[in-house]
Amino acid sequence: FDLDEKHASKDDDASGLQVVRPGDTLAYTFYWQALQTLSTNYHGFVHLLDHEGQTVTTNDHLAGSFFRAPMLWDTFTVQPDRYQVRIPKTTRNGLYTPILGLYDFATLERIQTSDGTGQLLGDAYKLPPVKVLGKNPTETPQYSVNAKLGDSAILLGYDLSVPETGLRSGATFTLTLYYRSLASTSQDLTQFIHLYDSERGMAAQHDSSPLQGANPTWAWVPGEAIVDSILVTLAPNAPPGVYSLRVGLYNPSDGTRLPVRNKDGDLVPDEVVLLTDLTVQP
Repeated sequence: FDLDEKHASKDDDASGLQVVRPGDTLAYTFYWQALQTLSTNYHGFVHLLDHEGQTVTTNDHLAGSFFRAPMLWDTFTVQPDRYQVRIPKTTRNGLYTPILGLYDFATLERIQTSDGTGQLLGDAYKLPPVKVLGKNPTETPQYSVNAKLGDSAILLGYDLSVPETGLRSGATFTLTLYYRSLASTSQDLTQFIHLYDSERGMAAQHDSSPLQGANPTWAWVPGEAIVDSILVTLAPNAPPGVYSLRVGLYNPSDGTRLPVRNKDGDLVPDEVVLLTDLTVQP
């Protein structure tokens, strides 16, 4: 088969990323052309996947139409194939990937796909990602911060949950960060969390894309609230003492951190947001 595609757009942000809301419907039209006479009435599918590859919603049906099923296709005519993919109302904010393919309904075996150069792409074709943007969360942070990171976002505040018995080497604690996006950015920034002391060094470190890649910074929409809960584990040999808990964003390509201004508008040294001090017990 040869394939061309078109899709119905909802809203687009400044980066050109398609933005949809929970409950919206994505309308896709694909155009197939058979390369040979077909002996199977293949079914087509469009699946929407999250960042872990889990299926969020699907639309499967006989490819083409009932009156122009694949076994009736010739090698000259382009066959339109339409799909309506509804975004579940429970879908969380973030980035999702639609995939397209064909399969044999009797065996459920998918047809392998390849690009224009003949390179194999697997049993599905990835379509451009879409951003699902729902209502902003209503919860408020336990601790207020209001620090500005570059021109991209404000860190509104955070929640902190530590073990009742206190922090010790090897223990874990949960940090929930509350951001509000200020402007679109093309940068895929990394979020860092450091539990650090200048004399004792790093007691804990966690660097990752926000929401573990489910909602990267380049997909943030101005005005969007981002709530990210992170489980942070202390090093097994972390010396006891008092450490500062600090966070920030940096460009992984060169390590450059976004400048940080505190709630009074003053630049903060080392481009970090200082949250609080935590004590690691013996």
